[in-house]
Amino acid sequence: LKNSFKKSTYYLFLFFVPLLAYSLCGYYAFGSRVEQFHTVSKAMETILIMAFGTFQDDVLARYRTFITIFVFVFFSKFEG
Repeated sequence: LKNSFKKSTYYLFLFFVPLLAYSLCGYYAFGSRVEQFHTVSKAMETILIMAFGTFQDDVLARYRTFITIFVFVFFSKFEG
């Protein structure tokens, strides 16, 4: 219990660093074309929603190849 705060903070940090990295990549790749990625905060929200299993259908429909690679790499980082 003594180290639980330190460990929780560490794991939250480990979760949010890749999340922020993918948000920035999504912002730079889709920001000018897709409304969900226009700002870094919207990109962060979209990636967080994707991390918990809900996908933005309009983004998937427009950019099938790139999003497929993006999602595959995103989920392969969290699984292993």
